Amino acid sequence: FSAAGEQAGANSMSFEHAPENRRAFVTSWTLGGTQAGQLIASAVFLPLAALLSDDALHTWGWRIPFWLSAAMLVVGFVVRRTLDETPVFAAEAAHDEIPDVPLKALFRSHSTQVLRVFFAATISNVGTIFAVFALSFGTNPEYAINMDKSVLLWTSAAGNGLAILTIPLLAVLSDRVGRKPVFLAGILGCAIMTTVFLWSISIQNTALVVIAGTVLIGVAYAATLAVWPSTYAEMFPTKVRLSGTAIGTQFGFATAGLAPLAAAALATHSPDGWIPVAIYAAVICAVSALAVGAGKETYRTPMAQLGDR
Repeated sequence: FSAAGEQAGANSMSFEHAPENRRAFVTSWTLGGTQAGQLIASAVFLPLAALLSDDALHTWGWRIPFWLSAAMLVVGFVVRRTLDETPVFAAEAAHDEIPDVPLKALFRSHSTQVLRVFFAATISNVGTIFAVFALSFGTNPEYAINMDKSVLLWTSAAGNGLAILTIPLLAVLSDRVGRKPVFLAGILGCAIMTTVFLWSISIQNTALVVIAGTVLIGVAYAATLAVWPSTYAEMFPTKVRLSGTAIGTQFGFATAGLAPLAAAALATHSPDGWIPVAIYAAVICAVSALAVGAGKETYRTPMAQLGDR
């Protein structure tokens, strides 16, 4: 409930305040904030993983970061209390152009776009394979691999730290050359670098693990994060933009929540167990690429014309 409302809501609000020629750049800060949160999460877990035994970490230590996050409740409340609706939304509301039941209007006129967002958003599977499955694969003796988990945690921190810098830069590029070139290049990079990253773990090459993981998250995956906020927002008119983006992305992200389970089921208990997982990731990337490629380019479409069927 939190992610569906807050991320899509922040994205829609940023989008509707953005200048026409800088929509990707302005909305990219929503995802820059997400990656900053991932970086903070890694920074919190690194000392816990170093100081606590595995038993202590698994029984009670993991709860500490969750309790620390309670401070965000206060921040979220203050932000929400001080926000006004965007001018474009307020203008439509003043003319009674906002439907009483947005979901009805959304699925009656824009169901195809919701499906496109859903399939495109499955690229998020790459993120959870990187953040969750790879950590288990690299440190679980069942896979005959015994890397130091701090290497993988530092790789996550490095990748997300780089992404904070690259996301706005890649978004600026998207504002100049279009959404699809940057999005599709990022998806292709994810397919390639996920394979390289998992293989580097299997051979326990620490330097290659750090480089491949950092490039995967900090460049390839960051390219998709930089442009999906503007890409998805441009698929819908103002009156259903938040609903369409939230529903499409969250169902897509739900598949990412299941990705570590799927990867664990596919992986064999050997150093070569990564190969079926890499194939799975490549298939997901192909699905996402098809969904992105099927749509028209919208980076120069005026706000008033967005979402026209």
